[in-house]
Amino acid sequence: MFVLNVLSHRGQRCVFCELNPSAFGARHMLVAGHIKPREDSAPSEHLDPRNGLAACPSHDVAFDTGLLTIGPALQIHVSEALANAGRDDPLTRQYYGRPPLLETLPPRYSSRRRRLENQWVGLLPVRLGTGGS
Repeated sequence: MFVLNVLSHRGQRCVFCELNPSAFGARHMLVAGHIKPREDSAPSEHLDPRNGLAACPSHDVAFDTGLLTIGPALQIHVSEALANAGRDDPLTRQYYGRPPLLETLPPRYSSRRRRLENQWVGLLPVRLGTGGS
């Protein structure tokens, strides 16, 4: 239920690069990830689509491992390690450079900024700030 709700409420696009698999008839190319990790969430947050991001698999893993993070102003940060790899490797740059990575989360996530800042402020430095997972 969480996955379906997140994907339907987030426009069927990757939050990091705006990949839209439905535009070319593909299915199952996006995953729904938790912003606030399940282990740090209350049971009511586990299935709450407001605690979800839709992402393509590569960007989902990068977010889960702290290579991509989201700042309090909803800006997308690339870790130093990933940025360095992108300078040296054209394939890494193709997936994690700008473009395709956006500078900030798409407008459909802007209504959640206050929730991210206020409710999950303790997680901002970890999951949504300067790195780590």
